[in-house]
Amino acid sequence: MRLTINFIVKKARQKINGEIPVYVRFTLDSKRVELSTGIYCHPDKWDESGQHFSGRNERAQILNNRLSKIQNEIQDHYNLLKSSGEDFDVITIKNRIRNIDDSEGILKVFDYYLKNMHEKLGKSYSHETYKHYKSSRKRLGEFVKKFSKRTDYPVEKVDYKFLEAFDVFLKKEYKVHLTRMKPPLPIHAFGISLMKSAKRKSRSLLDTLYYLIDT
Repeated sequence: MRLTINFIVKKARQKINGEIPVYVRFTLDSKRVELSTGIYCHPDKWDESGQHFSGRNERAQILNNRLSKIQNEIQDHYNLLKSSGEDFDVITIKNRIRNIDDSEGILKVFDYYLKNMHEKLGKSYSHETYKHYKSSRKRLGEFVKKFSKRTDYPVEKVDYKFLEAFDVFLKKEYKVHLTRMKPPLPIHAFGISLMKSAKRKSRSLLDTLYYLIDT
């Protein structure tokens, strides 16, 4: 697992004053993430080959120091994750940078949305929809305990394999037929594509679980 970190500029996102944003791109195992650094520069002040601000003036030095700190932060997160011995990828590193808790449990998230749905019964959600989600939550809890031997399971670790195993569990334990499925959504879309944020991923997951169960 080799991590590469690069700084690039987005000329297509040039501001009215001519400045363009600087992004950091880090790649691990052929997967990459691009994040805004919050830094802008004029095209003629950017050294593309060196991936830093050109010149030795004070402003250039300050901005280059900021880029170095960003690079060091990414590298530090990578080193810590690698030394932990746990499985991780570029999304894990991105979440650490953004202070997103990727260990938040799927059942905890489910309970949060159920609470919100209950408060909006008769307005945004029907009682029948709420009933289906509660059924999904109950069966998911049983599956998580059997699948992982845990009381909860990290949202960021939910993948196609997890959902496929849940599908098999439902068929075996509840004789569920996937008449509510709308292929290729939702399993394929959720299991293969990475959502932009943990909250969006959680919402997609709940919709997936709802359609998995025909009550």
